[in-house]
Formats: sequence, C-alpha cells, structure tokens
Amino acid sequence: MQIYKQALAAIAANDVQAVDETSSPSYTTIKELKGAGYVDALDSSADDGNSYMGITITFEGRQYLERLTASA
Repeated sequence: MQIYKQALAAIAANDVQAVDETSSPSYTTIKELKGAGYVDALDSSADDGNSYMGITITFEGRQYLERLTASA
C-alpha cells in the first residue's frame, strides 16, 4: 500500500503529470489506481510503450490517501 500512498501524494501535490513504464510512479501503479477510481488519466500509449498523461486525483482518491496516511 505504500506505493499507492506515495503515488497519490505525488499526484495530489501536482508532482506527476505523466508516467510510462520506466517512471516512478509506474504505469502499472497508475493503471491500478485508475481502475479503482482513485485517479483520472488519459491513456497516451503508443507503439513504443504504455503511458498515461493528464493524471489527476479523484475525490475517492483523496479519501483513500487520507485513510492510508491515518493508518501509517
């Protein structure tokens, strides 16, 4: 869960606008958070790899981040 906490905190602080398979947080982490409804992101994948851009945290994502922070 620490990886989700770090990713959501970075997105909430507007430190992450785009990710790919080599970035931190990773494409896979953002894909999982997007699937859970915690972030919105535009899939900008192309022939050269998977990526997301325009990543923002949702209201549910902020609530989840608060729960993760409170349990630490």
